[in-house]
Amino acid sequence: SIIFAGIGELFGALFIGALLGYICSFFSWLVKTREELLIYILGLILLDIGLSIALKVSVLLSSMMMGLMLINLARENYKFFEVLRSIDAPLYLIFFILSGAHLDFDILYSMGIAGILYIVFRTIGKVYGAKIGAKISKAPKSVENWLGLGLMPQAGVALGIGLVAK
Repeated sequence: SIIFAGIGELFGALFIGALLGYICSFFSWLVKTREELLIYILGLILLDIGLSIALKVSVLLSSMMMGLMLINLARENYKFFEVLRSIDAPLYLIFFILSGAHLDFDILYSMGIAGILYIVFRTIGKVYGAKIGAKISKAPKSVENWLGLGLMPQAGVALGIGLVAK
């Protein structure tokens, strides 16, 4: 039953995101101004979050699916993302504040050596994985040297997944 619950949560989130992405794209012709577009997309994002929470499915996955559907249904849907770029800094701030509010630093002490090993091997994996990928793709030397370290602070999705797992 646990496996079926997980599958239901996964496909439920995908269904909600796909449905709302389709609805957002379908009714986009009604929106005329940039301000209306911002209200429209924020309303649909909040609807997605509310439905996901009410149906106990992954908010992160349903939101990603909504964006995927929206951008791939029609070329002109890029305008949604351009409007969101104008206010993305406060959205990121809210996300990281809410993510940080759920962090329990006491868990780091209780994880002990396993937590330290995780951090060490994650760092090694990112740095050397990026270095190997850059060599394979024949990227410039600066990319090869710095890409791995540039990936280290990219923890937004990891924090989101951690909140889902919690």
